Amino acid sequence: MKQSNSGGRVCRAVLTIASVFVLVTIVGCLFQPKGPNRRGRCINNLKYIALALLHYENKYHCFPAVGGSNQDGQPSQSWRVTILPYLDRRDLYEQYDPNEPWDSPKNQAIADKMPKIYRCPSDSKVKSQQTSYVMIVGPKTVGGLDDKDRGMDFICSHSGSATTLMVIEVPNSGVHWMEPRDLTIDEIIKRLKDHKMAAHSGGFNVSFCDGHQQFIRENIDPETLRALADPNRDKPINIDEL
Repeated sequence: MKQSNSGGRVCRAVLTIASVFVLVTIVGCLFQPKGPNRRGRCINNLKYIALALLHYENKYHCFPAVGGSNQDGQPSQSWRVTILPYLDRRDLYEQYDPNEPWDSPKNQAIADKMPKIYRCPSDSKVKSQQTSYVMIVGPKTVGGLDDKDRGMDFICSHSGSATTLMVIEVPNSGVHWMEPRDLTIDEIIKRLKDHKMAAHSGGFNVSFCDGHQQFIRENIDPETLRALADPNRDKPINIDEL
């Protein structure tokens, strides 16, 4: 599954074209009437988030860290805060102080202003500041990579961006949208085994590193899900069979 550096450059060029396609798709969705299709609206949320992440990666050649650190070395900033400018919410981003804890009185002033795309409409009964979308963190995940590796060049030349998970929908996640916390693959698999991942009928939505979205069935083999989260695997996965 290893690819050459030239393969990584080709992958990046393809992804630039893909990000434009995603943008066009999103703009088109903005003019569609609001309907009862919550699963479709959830996918649209993930498209916005994926586009923001790709724009950030295109600028810095690295996906945002899952949690920034303040001057004392304590985690203070979630990636959901980091990409606010790429979601046309620079107003919120400029009100956030990364040198203070995420839940400090100053930063909590924007807690109730969570962008709507951070929650699936099927998650309407959860607390208003809780997100439906998390990265997978920990060893053998994109979120667990060092800054130098957490970008398209590394992912494209290893597991492949189209088959490596970036963001996953987790109903009733318990994660505040500003909190520099996400979920490990073990936590996700436990939810899967406890039948707590069916955000929609039969499954949940995910976004891959290349920016595309897919519906994953709740009965997916847990080890297949674990493999999809691993950016350094050398075994190909046919995502059309998920």
